[in-house]
Amino acid sequence: MNTVRRDKIFYTIFKEHDEVSLDEAFTLGNREPQRKEKNRQWIGWKLAQWRKNGLVEAVYSSTAGSYGVLTGIRLTERGKTLVRRSGEPKRDTPIPPPADILEMVRQLRREHPEWEITFEIRLKERVHLSSEVHNELC
Repeated sequence: MNTVRRDKIFYTIFKEHDEVSLDEAFTLGNREPQRKEKNRQWIGWKLAQWRKNGLVEAVYSSTAGSYGVLTGIRLTERGKTLVRRSGEPKRDTPIPPPADILEMVRQLRREHPEWEITFEIRLKERVHLSSEVHNELC
């Protein structure tokens, strides 16, 4: 799995789509279009590596009576998860406003008087803001 994390081509190819044709993969991988045999070898090696990690599956053309020809690559559910995680972090829930956070701290303080709870926020500019929740506030 570590090799896939370093494989920028994987993320480049599947940045926008869950399925790409071979031509799209070659273009996104900055492959020279006239070097067809080299491109087939390259995609074969990449496909084997990604399949081994359970990230992609091959897409074949359907021809009657034969195995078909490789025409594209599709992400598996595991591959989709890996690609989505590599992008911007997505928050499932928004950060609560400071007043709500302070109320949660107060509630914790009421529920657990044996704990010493200090809530502190520090700005990066070294300006110090602090709020301690005391029993009087509860």
